[in-house]
Amino acid sequence: MNATMVIDELREWDIGPVIENEPLSRHTSFRIGGPATVYVQPHSETDLIRVLNWVEAQKIPYFILGQGTNVLVSDRGLDAVVISTSRALREIRLEGTRMTAGSGVLLTKLAHKAHQANLKGLEFAISIPGTLGGALVMNAGAHGSEMRHVVDSMLIWEPGTGLRMLDASEAGLIVKASLWNGIGLP
Repeated sequence: MNATMVIDELREWDIGPVIENEPLSRHTSFRIGGPATVYVQPHSETDLIRVLNWVEAQKIPYFILGQGTNVLVSDRGLDAVVISTSRALREIRLEGTRMTAGSGVLLTKLAHKAHQANLKGLEFAISIPGTLGGALVMNAGAHGSEMRHVVDSMLIWEPGTGLRMLDASEAGLIVKASLWNGIGLP
């Protein structure tokens, strides 16, 4: 990967911070990890999708990182474009008894919002660290409940395909880049 070319291209787009050799220890809960060759933090969902489509088309190695909770990164770092969802996907929308949230939303914040809206089902998540995206990838759970019990659909980005909506059962809750997650709560 030609880091200079990647950085120059991404900076031209004015999509958010683009940093060379960013220590990933600054972005993980364990505060360990060497540098990412390129670290980018897109401002919006549109910017994020643009970056994902571009790195995929250019065949540039990439890694998607939320809040970095429980992520171990080698001290050697990652020779890749690390794409953070921590700014772009933090919106929570409430429509009746349905919440829609971006994968960058902290799970504890989502559980608090559900409680404030008198929605039940996410109580188990109140003390689980990390983002909704990470919780979906590992089907996080506690006290006998899991993410699979509350998620009904996901808008995902897939390499070579782009955006598509998945029913939660179709997704199996194991996805690489979950963007918006419909959470149906009773």
